[in-house]
Amino acid sequence: MSSPFLTNERFPVQSANSSRAMTVQGAVNKSIFLVSLTFGVAMFSYQQHLPAWALYVSLIVSFGLAWGTALRPSAAPITTPLYAVAEGILLGTISAQYQRAYPGIVLPAILMTFGTLFGMLALYRMGVLRLTQKLNTFLFVATAGISLTYLLSMLLGFFSIKVPFIHSNGLMAILFSGFVIVVATLGFIRDFAVIEAGEEERAPAYMEWFSAFGLLVSLVWLYLEILRLMAKLRGRD
Repeated sequence: MSSPFLTNERFPVQSANSSRAMTVQGAVNKSIFLVSLTFGVAMFSYQQHLPAWALYVSLIVSFGLAWGTALRPSAAPITTPLYAVAEGILLGTISAQYQRAYPGIVLPAILMTFGTLFGMLALYRMGVLRLTQKLNTFLFVATAGISLTYLLSMLLGFFSIKVPFIHSNGLMAILFSGFVIVVATLGFIRDFAVIEAGEEERAPAYMEWFSAFGLLVSLVWLYLEILRLMAKLRGRD
């Protein structure tokens, strides 16, 4: 899904007299740094076979840093690298669990995730895909619906109740995961558009870090959804 943090409302307008405003290139550079940091830490934690508690600790820390960054974007230059480290531990631990259950599943999921990102970026830069009002509305409604569905599933999990179309490998579960991946993929269009608007409106330079953070959130979410879908398909074999 597209990042819930990357919205035009979060981009303050920079004063015309200010020394430096954010640029798309600056956001790209910082995105590359954050993704590389996340990937490096994930590879390390993947190879270390960390205990289960590491997953829960990294999940809590990354969740706290994410919302801390969202509430105070000016702190993004400090919080986003820390978030990338926490996400790296989380992703490495989750990926190791999936790899043990379904050998050979992780590498294709990684390749599909980055292939999707670069493919969407290329189509956006060529002008083939653009953010429209209808698409923006669809993404907002779909993202909210999916988020509420996962939240409900988490709450029911405390009572040992599983939502079948999320956790099973039946046809409805596969279609649901496919829908989530489509929404996640289309969400990159909104992310790219918001970052471009930030440059046009001369948002402060620290918003480059915030933009990179938003893209990382989208990328991580897409990877986990692809991993979940591939696991469901493998579970049907």
